[in-house]
Amino acid sequence: MNSRKLFEFDIEQNKGFQLVGTDEAGRGPGAGDVFSAAVYFKNINNELINDLSKLNDSKKLSENTREELFEIIVNNCIWSVQRGSVEQIEKTDILSISLYTMKLACEDVIKQLDKDYEIFVDGNKLIPNFEVKQTAIIKGDGTSAAVAAASILAKVYR
Repeated sequence: MNSRKLFEFDIEQNKGFQLVGTDEAGRGPGAGDVFSAAVYFKNINNELINDLSKLNDSKKLSENTREELFEIIVNNCIWSVQRGSVEQIEKTDILSISLYTMKLACEDVIKQLDKDYEIFVDGNKLIPNFEVKQTAIIKGDGTSAAVAAASILAKVYR
């Protein structure tokens, strides 16, 4: 999927809400810390879409491409990355810590936004104990531009 389709998905889903995408990196390997990111694109326009023409699920990108896109994303978004430590994971479980760090990252982003925002959460789970409008999107990092961008930030930080 090209970046224009990812942005079109976000724009089509935007029903007056500011869309924040969130994803994590590190849950799959099950070893080491987990990192979660949240991203809100400040201004979606043709220049940004062209600059992010390689935007996709971070697992489908080379390290060099992720690094290149990282700079563009952080310069065009309100964003946050949060870390869940091995110690936290061992006290509970990796899914709970992934969702908790997603919540922290989203809270950090939405405190900088106006009201009326929606969170696109990668996967099939919503963030528990988080009273904001959320939509779980299976394979969201290959469907939504905001989730794909969060996927890249989390992966680069990890």
